[in-house]
Amino acid sequence: MKSKLSLSEVAREPILATFLARGERDTGTQPVIPAPRRPVLTDGAAEKVKEQVDA
Repeated sequence: MKSKLSLSEVAREPILATFLARGERDTGTQPVIPAPRRPVLTDGAAEKVKEQVDA
């Protein structure tokens, strides 16, 4: 018979034990970090960038 020992039961510090217990309990999806938004180029800046890339 296997015995499953969790870190939250071993931790003596209450805050750390709570943190570990929450991590053991919440096994859902990972937190989502939104992708950075691309800058909006105005006043012909997009054309200048395109010319530099094509050169």
